[in-house]
Amino acid sequence: MTKYASIWWSEYGFSDSGFDPWKWSAAILSIMLWSSVLPKRIKNPSSLFLIIIYHFVGIPALVAIISLENIYGVDRSGLLPSLTLGFFLSCMVHRRRPSAVSNRKFSSWFPVVLTVSWLLCSVFLIENFAGIMQFEGLDNIYAQREAGRAEGLMQGYAQTYFGYVLSPAILAFGLYQRRPLYTLIGVAGALILYAITAEKAVVMYPLFISAMLVLMRRLASHSVSAISITALFTLLLTMAVTFHHQSAVAEFISWYLGTRTLLMPGIFVVHYWDQFSIDGNTLWSQLRGFNLIFQTPPQYLGDERWPSLGLIVGELHLGVPAFNVNASFIASDGIASFSAIGILLAFLAFSIFLATLDYVSYGFDPVLLIPLLVPLSLNLTNGSLFTALTSFGGLFWIVCFVLFTKRKVGASNDFLPIQTQLKP
Repeated sequence: MTKYASIWWSEYGFSDSGFDPWKWSAAILSIMLWSSVLPKRIKNPSSLFLIIIYHFVGIPALVAIISLENIYGVDRSGLLPSLTLGFFLSCMVHRRRPSAVSNRKFSSWFPVVLTVSWLLCSVFLIENFAGIMQFEGLDNIYAQREAGRAEGLMQGYAQTYFGYVLSPAILAFGLYQRRPLYTLIGVAGALILYAITAEKAVVMYPLFISAMLVLMRRLASHSVSAISITALFTLLLTMAVTFHHQSAVAEFISWYLGTRTLLMPGIFVVHYWDQFSIDGNTLWSQLRGFNLIFQTPPQYLGDERWPSLGLIVGELHLGVPAFNVNASFIASDGIASFSAIGILLAFLAFSIFLATLDYVSYGFDPVLLIPLLVPLSLNLTNGSLFTALTSFGGLFWIVCFVLFTKRKVGASNDFLPIQTQLKP
C-alpha cells in the first residue's frame, strides 16, 4: 500500500525510504506489544475506540515512521517509543472491561426528540445554504467545501451535529428498531450535508453504521473480532492495489479506503512531528478554553491560519494551499502541543474519556450502542479529542446515556459501576 501511495499520491508526503531492519524490528515489537493487550472483540465503547485507533491510526503511523524519508533531518527518536507506550497503556487500562448486560435502553421518546432536532436543523441549514447546495463529484469537492463553509459558531455546530450526530443516530435507531422512516431520515441527512459541504465522511457513515449493526446483530456473541477487521482490510486492499489499473472500483478503494482513510491518519502523525519540531510546540493554546490559560506562542502570532493546525501543516509542510491536514488527537492534541510528552498526555485524556463512556453506557444493548458510536470513534482518527467532545457528540452522548434512558421492564438489579464488575 505504501508503494502505491508513494507513486500516485506523493503530493501528500508519501514516500518510501527503503528497508531498514532496525526500524522494522522496532515496529514489529510495537505491534506485538499492542496486540497482546488490544481488545479481541468490539463489545463496548472502549473496545470500539481502541480497535478503531489501532487500525486507522496506530498501524498506519508505525508504517509511516519506518518508511517516510526524513527530508528535514528532524530527530524522530522519541516518536515511536511514546506512541507505543501511550497506546499500550490505554489498552492496559481498559483490557478488563466486561461486556455489558443488556438491562437499559433509551426512553421511547428519545428518537422522536432526535428527529425533531433533525428537522429544525435541516430547515436552518437549507435556509442558509440553499443557494450553493449541489452534488459535486470527487474532483471538485474542495470548491464545494469552500462554498459551504460555516460562517459563525451557530452554522458550524448545526453542520457538525446534523451530519455527525443527529443523522447517524436516527439511522442507527431506524435500523435497530426496523423503522424505515427513521432510516430514510438518517440517509437524507447525509445527502443534505454532502450537498452543502461535500464531506465524503458523512455519506460513508451510513455504510459503516449499517455494516456494523448487521454484523453485531447476526453474530451470536453480538461482537465483532479485531482480527476479522485486520483480515478484511488486508485482503481488500491487497486486491484493490493489485487491480487498481484495471478497475475503477479497485482504484476508488485504493484511494479512499487505503490512502485517504487508513494511510493519511498515520502519515499525518509524522508530518505533525516534523512540522512542530521545527516551528515549536503550541502548548495547547490552539484549543478553545485552554487558550484562556495558555498564550499563543510568539512564532504563531500574526499567522492568519492560527489556530487551524491543519492549514499550518498543509501549507507550510506539504506546500499545498488551502489544504487542511486535520489529524488525529495523537497529532493535534499531543504532538503539536508537547511532542513526545504530549502523546502520553493525549492518551491519558483519551483513556479518561473511554472510562467515562464505558461507565455511563453500561447496560445498553451493544447491537445499538456500538453503531451509535461509530461516527464519533472514526472522527478521532482525524480530529482533536477536545473538539470531538464539544462538536462531534462526545459530551452529547455522555449526557444522553445518563439522562434519557431507563431500565428495561423486569431487568435485574445488576447495573453496577464498572469497578464492581471486574473479575479478580
